[in-house]
Amino acid sequence: MHAVRAGDAMRRAWEALDKGATTAGRPTLDPECWETRLEDRTVLLVCQDDAEALHVARAKKDEREIEVWSLAEVGRFISHQREVRDVKKVFPGATVKSIRSTQVINDPIPFG
Repeated sequence: MHAVRAGDAMRRAWEALDKGATTAGRPTLDPECWETRLEDRTVLLVCQDDAEALHVARAKKDEREIEVWSLAEVGRFISHQREVRDVKKVFPGATVKSIRSTQVINDPIPFG
């Protein structure tokens, strides 16, 4: 529960800082994001850094069809896609059109 209280306190502190900066006439953050549509029709916004992604995500929080990632998050995700990265290295300039899993799942059926 301590983490929740600390998180709430940090959120309130950032909101107070934001309000103070706005009141003082400081310029607002104008994030630059790139946009694409995912296969499920969700709009993906990729922002330059985590701060911009957080700002945009908060502004878009009620828009369910929008997903916001930072460029660093995209990098971390791609870092774990070894097979796709290997193909891109072997075929420079190749474009990823789709990804299919070749993993076989041998889990028992959980019902029946």
